[in-house]
Amino acid sequence: MVILFYKFWPVWMKIGFWYSIFYYICGYFIMIGVRVSLWVAFYHFGVDLWLFPNYFDSYFNPKKFLWPIVSIRKRPDCFSPSSIAFRAISGFLIFYICRQFTLEEKIYEDYEELRAGFNEFIEYGEDFLIGNQLSDGNHTQSQTFDQKLK
Repeated sequence: MVILFYKFWPVWMKIGFWYSIFYYICGYFIMIGVRVSLWVAFYHFGVDLWLFPNYFDSYFNPKKFLWPIVSIRKRPDCFSPSSIAFRAISGFLIFYICRQFTLEEKIYEDYEELRAGFNEFIEYGEDFLIGNQLSDGNHTQSQTFDQKLK
């Protein structure tokens, strides 16, 4: 119900809303990345490790979706020769790709550009929620339609 009166919110409340939604979504995707990274790292040792295993379980009690924190179990194909070969080859390829990625100097320049673009996106979101996204940058009171006609 409060969202319906968004146009009447004070500016500080709109900015707070923007930051809370933005950082919630960022945190959500960071958590997904951490979960997948941990699983991939431990997969190569023959272990299934899941951080917050009920994170995406829609049939689970919503009050307990972060419980248990960690789920660890040995994979059934842990000692299978084909599984060991596959894990060794994929582990080597991941290591090689990460090493090649860090050797490129242009990667660091691209990272700085990405960071600058990320900051511009945050500022645009603030301006959009406040209503200044199409203005000339001056945060003064805009004229009404009748004043523009005169």
